Amino acid sequence: MEALDYLVNCGLTENEAELYLRILGSKKGYVSASDIYSFMGFSRQTIYRLMNDLIQKGFLRQTLERPRKYIAVNPTEALGSLINERKQQITQLEKIRIILEDLLSEVGSYEVDNPEFRIIHHRKNIYSSMADTVLRAKQRVDLLTDDAGLYHSSLFGLTDILNEMSQNGVYVRLLTKITPNNSDIVKRLSPKIRVKHGFHPDQNILIADGKKMLTFIQTDDAKKMKSKADTAFFTTSSTFITQQSKIFNYFWENALDLKTRLAEVKAGEEYEIQPLIGERNLIKKMAELAKMAENELLVYFSPKYLSLYKSRFINFIKDEKIPGEIVHAIIPYNYDLEPEIRYSLDLKVNMRQIKNPQKGSADEQLLSRLLIYDEKYAVVMLEDVPDPPSLDAGFWTTHKGYVSKLREKFMEVWNNAEPIT
Repeated sequence: MEALDYLVNCGLTENEAELYLRILGSKKGYVSASDIYSFMGFSRQTIYRLMNDLIQKGFLRQTLERPRKYIAVNPTEALGSLINERKQQITQLEKIRIILEDLLSEVGSYEVDNPEFRIIHHRKNIYSSMADTVLRAKQRVDLLTDDAGLYHSSLFGLTDILNEMSQNGVYVRLLTKITPNNSDIVKRLSPKIRVKHGFHPDQNILIADGKKMLTFIQTDDAKKMKSKADTAFFTTSSTFITQQSKIFNYFWENALDLKTRLAEVKAGEEYEIQPLIGERNLIKKMAELAKMAENELLVYFSPKYLSLYKSRFINFIKDEKIPGEIVHAIIPYNYDLEPEIRYSLDLKVNMRQIKNPQKGSADEQLLSRLLIYDEKYAVVMLEDVPDPPSLDAGFWTTHKGYVSKLREKFMEVWNNAEPIT
């Protein structure tokens, strides 16, 4: 499948690539059209058309005898010819560009103030646009992608371009899901690329110089080069890019460094990391985990979210019959909760309020929405999310080390907070 994908990336169709691999793997050497028909299952008309196309592209040769016989050209030779042809095309395009610049110099140019919005269809077109965006970057490139996206980035040569750009001084950050299946791809990346294993939404986000952004809005799970189901959105809108940059930076700051993650992969350590996009999904997951708590439930809401959820959370504890003794809730600094505090205390909920926090302290850095259950799970929420609630972003994880660090931060704030009695 991987060989087929690479052949498609060289300009073959999927059917052409499959036919070429079949002929290449044949033990007969030269094969007839009848031989090919017997193991391909296509119509004879289709077979002959595919073979003619492969001959034209330099991947197949035929004999002069009757009936014709065919043999696959060695991949190294076929690709060498293709590379030379492409180099010739590039040389010709460079010449044409210079001529056109001279011919059209008097026409002039102008800058368009309005931001660009564009929809891109088909996987190959999307990755071509991503490559072009990266190649035009002058200072910085941020790429957030899942494990499938990392595979496709390697397949389409985007990781090679990132390597090249990082060597040329462009600051590149790659946030992805590192697994045993793609760790080799990560190891082939340039040491100058900053790589982290992180918690992210199921989408690709590419941001170049803070001025151009491309994000997938629909993806097909199939590992095919020419997935027509894939659709992406490209824009130069500063407002949109700023918001997506916040999401990237948030997940980046809460991600694992490359060395730690590769050590986990080597040791066979696995855990769940799931993105949560939208207020409804965040609340649903927090409620699901809260109901499972047996020994400890640690909760913190920022003032913004406490205003929205205080009554709902208190009623949830009561309705689900969660023992108040296992709940530890931190109240933000200088926030008045009357009469909710009294009602919570009646449920035996342990409550403390943050004193005036010092700048840079754990109190100030506490996440805006946080829930930890029995030291096994954690749900965290992106800070400073704008309206609408559908843009709320966060994640939940079972990563022991990460949950432990969150709990440690929570308990540090808890121990310095003022008990409410």
